[in-house]
Amino acid sequence: MKRLTFYRSNGIKEGHWSPSKKQELVDRLAGYEDTGLTPPEIMELKERDTAKAPVDIDEEFDMYVCPSCDMAIGTIGDKKNHHFCLNCGQRIRLEE
Repeated sequence: MKRLTFYRSNGIKEGHWSPSKKQELVDRLAGYEDTGLTPPEIMELKERDTAKAPVDIDEEFDMYVCPSCDMAIGTIGDKKNHHFCLNCGQRIRLEE
């Protein structure tokens, strides 16, 4: 997503500014407000949606461990259906 605001510090003024038109900024802000989420909640969702490799893979039992909640998830043989942790929702990156 393209950033609309930029931080400036020129010795006279400090803060954020934008070359965009006011209506564009208001419309973008309204889109965020309509989600009902706070910025920390959005960052948490972004982090959870970033694919992470499993912490440990136990090939003997066809299971792996989620990197976020340490929950054991199986089976590796059925990994097409397990791109997310079934406990916390973390996106899992399984590679051969």
